[in-house]
Amino acid sequence: MEAQSKPRRGEIWTAYLNDAPKKHWVVIVSLDSRNLSDRASSILIVPFGSYGADGPTTLQLLSGETGLPGP
Repeated sequence: MEAQSKPRRGEIWTAYLNDAPKKHWVVIVSLDSRNLSDRASSILIVPFGSYGADGPTTLQLLSGETGLPGP
């Protein structure tokens, strides 16, 4: 039986979020001590994407900061 992979801080995963029927990209932000614990039943993530409305909770990262081809 193969062990399931556990998320680590800074990794990018896909996840089903409550408000959408499709997967979204998320970055893992919780500490690895929580992520790798057998006692924890949740982790902290931040969803992100390449589009969306500007607002107080959005941040645009330029290609030079991320290594991606565009903002």
